[in-house]
Amino acid sequence: MENRSTSRSKRVVVGLTLASWMTACGAPSGPSLAAVQVSNVRLQPTEGNASLCCCRVAATAENENTVPVHVTVKFFAYDENPSVPLTAIVHFIRNMQPGTREPILASGLLLACSRVKDVRVEVDVTGTTSVLP
Repeated sequence: MENRSTSRSKRVVVGLTLASWMTACGAPSGPSLAAVQVSNVRLQPTEGNASLCCCRVAATAENENTVPVHVTVKFFAYDENPSVPLTAIVHFIRNMQPGTREPILASGLLLACSRVKDVRVEVDVTGTTSVLP
């Protein structure tokens, strides 16, 4: 007959062994969601004149993921000073299907296109099962 101490020791050893196997195997990972590209970024004056207010950003987004995603694209407009953006706008694409391209026309740069010297893009991607903001 085993005493309580031996029985408890065996359970601890079995538990530690199972925990180490589970840690070594790791949790299954899903598909990467990073494969969304934004290209052909360009400025378009809303009044047809680059020296008048206002300006919008046109671009193309492409979902190269294998799953549908929600995409948030942030456009930052800069003048000659590349350290601080003049302004920024956000464009949201809901349920972008895999392998698709979508045109972007993001309005809201409240300045003339002629003031903008550079546009930088930041892309955030979440799965469609994520809670939307």
